[in-house]
Amino acid sequence: MYGYLYKYLALHKKLSLPGIGSFSTDQVPSRIDFVNKRLYPFMPVIRFTQGSPMADKYFYRFIAAGLNIDELEAIQKFNEFVFYIKEQFSMNGFVDFPGIGRLTKQFSNTYSFKPINTIQPFFPDLHAERVIRKNAGHTIKIGEDEVNSLGTDEEAATENKEEKNWKIHALILAILAAMAIAYYYLSR
Repeated sequence: MYGYLYKYLALHKKLSLPGIGSFSTDQVPSRIDFVNKRLYPFMPVIRFTQGSPMADKYFYRFIAAGLNIDELEAIQKFNEFVFYIKEQFSMNGFVDFPGIGRLTKQFSNTYSFKPINTIQPFFPDLHAERVIRKNAGHTIKIGEDEVNSLGTDEEAATENKEEKNWKIHALILAILAAMAIAYYYLSR
């Protein structure tokens, strides 16, 4: 029965155990650690929520199809299995679910869950080095316009040249104005 529980959780991303709680799977997104230059892959995580959920009818159909029995017999076998799990809690204080994790009984109806991460070796951390390329362009969106990053550098260089040219023109005009004023006062 443990294999069917794991298979149902893997396929449907949820599994309810009446009187105990429910398991669900989530995904932790991938992330980058810039300081240590590591890229961590996404990881599926199994979570446990306490409560008294009811098993859904699809689960009973799944068990019935897997064991080649009718649905009523599947419900009976699953309820016997849940009773067996509760007996294991009273005897051992924990139950190991292969491929899922260990569920430990803390107090009267509280449980702690430690998931087994069996696929971690398939997704190792990667070394990530930042690559900087000179004169390599990419598209940048500025407002509604898309421009090439190299084009913006060229435009900035052109603007700097125009600014320098403006200063030179202003200096020439200032010298000419000073010469005209000097000529006006000296020719009197």
